[in-house]
Amino acid sequence: MNKIAVLTSIDGNHGAAAFNDALNDVLQDTLPTHEIEFLRYQPWGIIAFELLRASKPNRRIPFYNFRRYRKILNHEFDRLLIKRVPPLNTASILRIIEQQEYDAVIVAKVVWDFVEHSYLPNFPHAFWLSETLPTKKIGYAVSGHRSNLDSFRTHKEQVSRILNTYSLIGVRDDITMEMMLEAGVNKHVPVQRVPDPAFMFEVPESKTEDVRNKFGLDASRPTLGLLLFGKPAFSRVVYDYYREKGYQVVNFNMFNPFVDLNLGHLVDPIEWAALYKTLDFCITDRFHASVMCIKNRIPFAATEPFRPLSLKQSKVHDLLKHFDLLESYLGNLDDNGPFDDVLETFDHLERNWKTLHHERLAVRLEEVKQQHEAFLQQIQRLV
Repeated sequence: MNKIAVLTSIDGNHGAAAFNDALNDVLQDTLPTHEIEFLRYQPWGIIAFELLRASKPNRRIPFYNFRRYRKILNHEFDRLLIKRVPPLNTASILRIIEQQEYDAVIVAKVVWDFVEHSYLPNFPHAFWLSETLPTKKIGYAVSGHRSNLDSFRTHKEQVSRILNTYSLIGVRDDITMEMMLEAGVNKHVPVQRVPDPAFMFEVPESKTEDVRNKFGLDASRPTLGLLLFGKPAFSRVVYDYYREKGYQVVNFNMFNPFVDLNLGHLVDPIEWAALYKTLDFCITDRFHASVMCIKNRIPFAATEPFRPLSLKQSKVHDLLKHFDLLESYLGNLDDNGPFDDVLETFDHLERNWKTLHHERLAVRLEEVKQQHEAFLQQIQRLV
């Protein structure tokens, strides 16, 4: 059987799992005669980061982080065909890829960053793929949005030399597109913007009622999704405000003490995606949570988990700009407050969402679907 490799990270993150699951589904639909094999290449830095996060103690819910980590990984290993690639050096990883004789290798996710003290090895690491690798190479929704641009420019000629051996490159954001253009990659290789595959992550309608019943959500009350981490003062204010308004407040991400229900350690990625359909409003600092809110046309507000290197390099800002939703962008909130204006913004968004955005987003999401299908057709022609 013909084989396609997807070289990516597979870790304890619901949004990353939605990315992988959706990519697997669309590739299987597009290339039904090919086996889609995920290469789980985890450099030591990623392994250390994941284990430290999973082992962080939680007094309220014992082993919350570890249970969340295992829940997601178990789902991924059940759902995807995953080949474990040991955390060896780049040359060893590329040798393993070459020995498998894949028809094509697809690189995906945020793996083209130039970041000092990153969890990724130094450039050019395995996620770039070698210019001498004798197989078709494709980038799918790849990003380097966290890059130190001075560092990128130092290596720009080598970036150009490597990526000019690709057959097709789809990038997820404008800053990565600008990097490709500056390196002159587009002169030899088709380079285009491709929406995140998580937009194509389909969940059965029946799952909505299933998760509502399974986790005890009250269908008679409005529901706020509070998917924030590391802003306790803000979370407390939001929780009190929405509880006063009669909302039930849920979290299905990293643990947050200021909610009625923490579900991040209990839900698999399909249940995670289905829960968005139960929300009346969402406040989040997660990129893929914003994707899910847009996909389900749910009113939401998005903040940054940390200050981006520049506004242009914010993946959240970039996403909202492309959907004409910048009024939902809160930037990097100061946890010291005051929050009165922010709460007024929430009320405005929720009150006016249906009039301003609901039908418009339906049209935009259809365009996103068509963009994906056009990109997949290019892959189909290549392999």
